[in-house]
Amino acid sequence: MKFCKQKCLRKGLTKTAGLVIILVIVVIGVLAGSYYFGGMISGVEENVSDTSTPSKTSWVIDDYGRNVTLPLSIERIVFAGKGARTIVQSAYAFRSAPEKIVGLDTSSAGSPIVQAVDPYIENKTVMEPLNLNAEEVLALNPDVVIFKSYMRSKGGKQIEESGVPVIYLDMETPETFFSGFMILGKVFGEEDRARELVDYMKSVLDVVDDRVSKVPESERPRVLFLYYSTKGGTIAFKVPGQHWIQNVIVEKAGGISVSANMSSSGWSVVNLEQIIRWNPDYVFVVTYRSDPSPTDIAQQILKDPDWSTVKAVKEGHVYGVPGGFDSWDMPTPKWILCVLWMAKHLYPDLFRDVDVKEKAIEYFMTLYGLPRETAESLVPPEVQ
Repeated sequence: MKFCKQKCLRKGLTKTAGLVIILVIVVIGVLAGSYYFGGMISGVEENVSDTSTPSKTSWVIDDYGRNVTLPLSIERIVFAGKGARTIVQSAYAFRSAPEKIVGLDTSSAGSPIVQAVDPYIENKTVMEPLNLNAEEVLALNPDVVIFKSYMRSKGGKQIEESGVPVIYLDMETPETFFSGFMILGKVFGEEDRARELVDYMKSVLDVVDDRVSKVPESERPRVLFLYYSTKGGTIAFKVPGQHWIQNVIVEKAGGISVSANMSSSGWSVVNLEQIIRWNPDYVFVVTYRSDPSPTDIAQQILKDPDWSTVKAVKEGHVYGVPGGFDSWDMPTPKWILCVLWMAKHLYPDLFRDVDVKEKAIEYFMTLYGLPRETAESLVPPEVQ
């Protein structure tokens, strides 16, 4: 009987020890899994090659669907190539942009917003946007280079081959604009600020949507968004392609774009006969230059007898989009202001209480951290 008790006790201890060992293994596994998957969920991956020289990286997925590995510490950022200025104006919403941006294109450097925000702009390397010089970009020793998405086939791949991380951003639709803004937040190490500003920008759109969403489709005005081009000394009427942000602006402002079904992916040339057939209720004009300005052309159209049968002209609803060269319809943070400005023209009664100029001043102060006087100077005079 005594022997049986000792044997049973030994068995019990053995089972207990086994359970303890299993429990320890499970705990170690859970902790290891939490460490690994926790890093993946946060979007930060840590690679340690050995105990003496740890290599830490993070990653983003750009608008080509590429998984781009980035150093955790990014201090030198370059924006280059055609179209970079639309991205740069978003980049300067981040507090560290003036210190971290070391190179940008001439168009960006001349932007009133960049001039207002960056006290070091005169010390930066400024490059031609149309002729990408890979050697010039790489000479800046960048931690990352950011291009408009269509630049991959126009010099971007050469930078990729050097081993420098390259990010391509589109930012031409609301979806890619906001996702691109979040990517910029990660690059500048200011993800919390990116989330705050995206929420703020969306809140401006919500102000418009809350009011125009109640207007039946049958009562919405038909809108022509017109690019009056004088390139090469030749006058041409152009309308935005199917998925371009200009059509999005019209729709979000509560209008129906007459060119929304154009199959072109870019600007399509149309003649006056087509415009007369469309017979829009409103016409909004851009020129992307100060001479002639959009307002100049709007006034010209209103007085042109060839346009006199168009409903928008008959009723005096032809307007120049604010901004001229730095137009509010481009895919910079200002496109959201353009929605508000346009909505007030389309539905003055619904937006009687909205002061677009005051909202624009608040917008520039919030996004760029500017004092009121400077923010007010960035609001075009045609915005009332």
